[in-house]
Amino acid sequence: MNKFNFRLEKVENNKSEKVKQKTHKLTELFSHQENLRKKISNLKSELSNVQKTNLVRIVDGCLIKDLVNTQKYIKKLTKAVKNANDEQESVDDRIEELHISLLKLDKEKKILEKLREKRHLEYVQAQNREEQILLDETYLLTKEIKKIL
Repeated sequence: MNKFNFRLEKVENNKSEKVKQKTHKLTELFSHQENLRKKISNLKSELSNVQKTNLVRIVDGCLIKDLVNTQKYIKKLTKAVKNANDEQESVDDRIEELHISLLKLDKEKKILEKLREKRHLEYVQAQNREEQILLDETYLLTKEIKKIL
C-alpha cells in the first residue's frame, strides 16, 4: 500500500511557521506597548508634579533663572510625552496590521487543513476500494480452486 502524501505539505508548514513568527512578533509588540503606556504615565505624572512645583515656586517668589530652567524642563517633558504618544500610535498601527495578517494566515492554514483532510479521506477511500478488489479476487480464486479440487 502506498503512503499518504500531501503535495501542499510544504506550503502548510510554511504557513504554520509564519503564524509562529508573527505571533512572536505580536507578543513583542504587546510588551513594547505596555512599556510605552507605563512610560507615558510616568512622564505625565512627572510633568504634572513639575508644573505644580513651578506654580508654588512662582507664588513663593523664586529666581527668574530657576523659573526659566523649570520651563525648559517642562517643554522637554511635554516633547517626551508627545514623542511617546506618537510611538504608541505607531505600535498600535503595527499591532493592527499584524493582527489582520495573522487572521488571513490562519484562514489560509485552515483551508489547507481542510484540503489535507479531504485528500486523506479520498486516499483512504481509494485504499479501501483496492483492498476490496483484492478481497473479491481472492474469494473468486479460492472458489475456483475449490471447484477444481
